[in-house]
Amino acid sequence: MNEDFKKYVEGSLVDVDRDMVDGITDIREYAFYQYSALKSIIIPYTTTNIGDYSFSECSNLERVSIEAGTTNIGVEAFINCTNLTEINIPSSVTSVGSSAFSGCSSLTNIDMSKKAENAKF
Repeated sequence: MNEDFKKYVEGSLVDVDRDMVDGITDIREYAFYQYSALKSIIIPYTTTNIGDYSFSECSNLERVSIEAGTTNIGVEAFINCTNLTEINIPSSVTSVGSSAFSGCSSLTNIDMSKKAENAKF
């Protein structure tokens, strides 16, 4: 787990709300990698980049809300998040890395704006 986030995720943190990460512009590679306690996260409008592998293999992650402002979802950012059921992708997203949602076998609700549908996948 990325050291920048340790103050937010040590212990038994289950939900990361907007106030915890507000002002963060970049979620670095592997920031929450294999953090199995995480169940939901709201990524604030200040965050422009979700780094490669940043939430990969978060096996209990169920919900991700990305606010408008994020432009990039990195390579394998959410790979093998097997309990992820819903995610919203705002129109500000212009690039989604390869296999970003591969292995998300429970993903049934993807809320994606018309503009985001034109993002480079």
